[in-house]
Amino acid sequence: VDELPQKAFPQLIDYFKTHKKFVIDRVSFNRDYEPYARARDAQLSELIADTGVEVDTERDHLVLEPQEVFKKEPGEYYKVYSPYGKKWFEIYKTKAIRQRLDEQKEGLK
Repeated sequence: VDELPQKAFPQLIDYFKTHKKFVIDRVSFNRDYEPYARARDAQLSELIADTGVEVDTERDHLVLEPQEVFKKEPGEYYKVYSPYGKKWFEIYKTKAIRQRLDEQKEGLK
């Protein structure tokens, strides 16, 4: 994992606290789903939280996140597209997902 962000965030937060320029009480970012990015984000979230700043992550550019589409057991992912696609559309049509999408559309207005 690249060390630059791991050094930069705590330094920035400390700088703003020391110089009373801004009050940083929350850092928010979109989740990334690649293994490297997940490791980086987990490490950064921990470092930022250790400074007393709240960390908030949001869904990124996906309608359904990877952990939302799995076989019968969490962590048991599909290896063939057809069953995955069928399950994806099944979840997509649920009331909870439709409501989430409607809320996101409202936020774009």
